[in-house]
Amino acid sequence: MKKFLAIFLDKPTIVSILGIATIIAGVPLIIYMMTTGGGGGLGAFVILGWLVGVSFILALDRFLVRVVKPYTLSVVESVGAGLIFIMLLLSFL
Repeated sequence: MKKFLAIFLDKPTIVSILGIATIIAGVPLIIYMMTTGGGGGLGAFVILGWLVGVSFILALDRFLVRVVKPYTLSVVESVGAGLIFIMLLLSFL
């Protein structure tokens, strides 16, 4: 168990921190939504789809940390996130 946690805690990047936080927040939310009536179950499956995507991105991030320096990877991730944010902001104007 200690080695499994070390994979995520060694050499943290922005995506790894946000990905782990998303998974930690998403799993209890899915459990709660599955126990409610009505359309909550459908919402839980939508969030489950997002968590699968986040898990894929987190695995890709951990692979890239082994290939590229973590500082360089964090800079590239920050620039990419900034560009996505600007594109979303411009699309709503």
